[in-house]
Amino acid sequence: MVSHTLHVKWCIRLGVLEKVCREVNIIIDRKCGKHDVGRREGLVYIDAGGIKIPVIGRGRRYAGMKIGGLSIRKTYLDAEELAECLRKFYGEPIPDCVLKSAFLHHFLDEIKDIIKTGVIEAGEAEKIVSEVASRLEGFKNLKASIFEEVYRFLQKHAREVIDDVLKEV
Repeated sequence: MVSHTLHVKWCIRLGVLEKVCREVNIIIDRKCGKHDVGRREGLVYIDAGGIKIPVIGRGRRYAGMKIGGLSIRKTYLDAEELAECLRKFYGEPIPDCVLKSAFLHHFLDEIKDIIKTGVIEAGEAEKIVSEVASRLEGFKNLKASIFEEVYRFLQKHAREVIDDVLKEV
């Protein structure tokens, strides 16, 4: 996870009020009963000829490793869990600025994860952002236009975002 300072910096640059940026980060990381609500690790295993072999330990430890060409780690999303959490604090409909901040929060955390694990070289900034968009695509169900806006913003500023994240790795 990147620091809340970095989350807030990029959230403000995205055009969201600082107060909303700070609130949403705290909500996602602390106020809904778990860290990074809406994004969780699933069962991590290797499929060996139809036999599932669990990988011992947390999945992030093995992130980016491949066995037999298969990636060991998979991030699972629960868009409804994220929406339910945000509704508790902001009601229905969830304001667009809140969704922007929430999507950005998860994008930045996943960017750091990709950089730390070396799945994609840090020099390939746009490729990293595209990979994260693919991982988080399930969030589009909440509001595709906002998801795409955050994705385009990060693509436009990919090199600068990656440089900021690298300072925290």
